[in-house]
Amino acid sequence: MSHRVLAVRNSAKLSVLRIYGKEPIDLFVNVSESEGLPISIMEACGVGAPVLATDVGGTCEIVFNELNGRLLPANPTSDMIAQAITWLMDMPVGDFKRMRRASRCVWEDRFRAVENARQLIEVLQVGEFPELAKTDEVLPY
Repeated sequence: MSHRVLAVRNSAKLSVLRIYGKEPIDLFVNVSESEGLPISIMEACGVGAPVLATDVGGTCEIVFNELNGRLLPANPTSDMIAQAITWLMDMPVGDFKRMRRASRCVWEDRFRAVENARQLIEVLQVGEFPELAKTDEVLPY
């Protein structure tokens, strides 16, 4: 299987999203030293790209080792990164396709805004949080 590599660094978000819309992405790499919950990885999963990332911040909530990508320890060596890329790019086509589907499923299950909003509305309507029920109380702001 041949692969195309696209390297983007500090690029405008819109330009990256345009690339996602036009080109299949075989692998998304994010080896940050620190993260919160990385939107860039969510977006990559949304287009079904397997992810190679460092296990920092909330990245482990998006990337599941060998399911939709691979997690490296914080501050990996260049050899560790190269080995992980090689592992992903050399995997059998069927395994790679399963990883792509898994990446998209992670996005759909955990980070799709429409679904998350629907679930929140459902929880609020069921009344699991009575303290959040609407009242006639006037707030001081």
